[in-house]
Amino acid sequence: MTVKKVRNILGGFLFGFGWMTMFCFFYIDSRWTSDAPKLANSADGLTYAHNVHGTIVYLSYFQWLSERLLVWGSLVAVVAGFALLPKQLGRTQPTGKMFVPEDNRIAKYATFAGIIFAPAAVYFAGPAIVRMAMSLAALL
Repeated sequence: MTVKKVRNILGGFLFGFGWMTMFCFFYIDSRWTSDAPKLANSADGLTYAHNVHGTIVYLSYFQWLSERLLVWGSLVAVVAGFALLPKQLGRTQPTGKMFVPEDNRIAKYATFAGIIFAPAAVYFAGPAIVRMAMSLAALL
């Protein structure tokens, strides 16, 4: 396998994974904030304030950390995926230069694979990753 193919596979996968993870964040955020109380409830652990279009609701530490990891993880994945994709030098009209992504089917299939894989990763591996992050934060 050539370097260009590897970059197309990794870049496309990360790009698709990052975009779909962001959509998973929007879905999870809408579900959690619709059920969250508007007053802090320390007995249930709902003490982390979350601003939803001007209304403050309170989430648990697990929910709060999950949302932060989804947002930042998806942004890093999209930027890293785009940076990894090979690009060719193109010209705009009438002068000037811009970089355009190389037209390659491998990157399109890898992006589709990232889009398909992301919801499963968020649903199955996400809670374990958040619990591990919570235990590491407790050690600090």
